[in-house]
Amino acid sequence: MENLIKEWLEKNIDRAEFEFSCGSDSMNDTSLVFFDKESKEIIMSNESRETLDNDIYQEVEFYENSDGHYQGESGTVLVEFDVEENQFAYSKSATEEWSESFTDIITIEITPELHKFCKEYVLEISGEGNYLDIIYAKDFYINSEKSKMLEDIQEIINENMDNHEPEDTSEGEIEDYLEMSEFEIISNNQIKFNYDYRKTVYN
Repeated sequence: MENLIKEWLEKNIDRAEFEFSCGSDSMNDTSLVFFDKESKEIIMSNESRETLDNDIYQEVEFYENSDGHYQGESGTVLVEFDVEENQFAYSKSATEEWSESFTDIITIEITPELHKFCKEYVLEISGEGNYLDIIYAKDFYINSEKSKMLEDIQEIINENMDNHEPEDTSEGEIEDYLEMSEFEIISNNQIKFNYDYRKTVYN
């Protein structure tokens, strides 16, 4: 630490900035840059860089562990040297990344024939993206007519999911996740189901 302080003072370092990104239970890319009072980048020795890097990890708390909801954080640690205290001061500024879940309800009007078919033979339809899994209400022989109806109902559902605009308008990025659940056959030749999606938001 003494060598770091000596070099810091000799080169008139004003501050150092440690940029970081962490999540998924690990620290990701980092960078450590030193500046003088004119914000000109100053090259420091490898020994000083390693000493300060180690001290940052000892003095600053980073939240690396992800749990499916919390994804991680990214930001900057500002490093300044307090001459009177003869020690470094660390100030972290970070943005947290969260994965939030949302559910929209989609209602679709289908033909009376398809509605009757679903009511008699379909118990549940669920799945992710365009991969739908159908649970039948009873055993039956799938002839060409029934096969066509199964294809039609899946095509209708997939088309409506592809064209659906998420109702949540808060800031964030839609994640590559989409699931259909809670399929229900309702009156007036309609079906409805949950459109489940996730959005990455930053705080």
